[in-house]
Amino acid sequence: MADVLVNIRRKLDKLADLPTLTDTIARTVAERGKDIANKNYSRTHVNMPTEPSVYTTSQGKGKTEIIAYGDGIAFEEFGTGTKGENSPHPRLPKVNVPITGKWIYNYPSTFKKTNKKGGIYWVYAGRNRNGQIAGKQMYETAIELRANIPSIVKNVIKEL
Repeated sequence: MADVLVNIRRKLDKLADLPTLTDTIARTVAERGKDIANKNYSRTHVNMPTEPSVYTTSQGKGKTEIIAYGDGIAFEEFGTGTKGENSPHPRLPKVNVPITGKWIYNYPSTFKKTNKKGGIYWVYAGRNRNGQIAGKQMYETAIELRANIPSIVKNVIKEL
């Protein structure tokens, strides 16, 4: 009986430090997300100028980010040209799209122009281009990660 009480006391002591627990859970979830994103980027459709880099950042208080970085990574995620139009990304960006060169993402916005059809694809120098389908790597990472969160949390708590 004394062993049971000692174990309960240890668990209660660890739970008393909830901010540390939430940060640990957030970091563990983010690291799993990073692994999933790297797996998803390993099937990249085009030869990007540089390999995508996926990293995590922590803001504390249980908040983390999973960030993919690389030349042309937005093109890979959202698709390009008319091929991209035929496989639109389910969550198009509305602001802060990382664009380089003369490529522009053609989405409805007060700051961007769209063609008369309202097409969803990349354009280059004002003309539609064939391109590639939307890779949706980070979108699919989010879906897979959400499905894994309950087991991740359970394992972190189990290790207390």
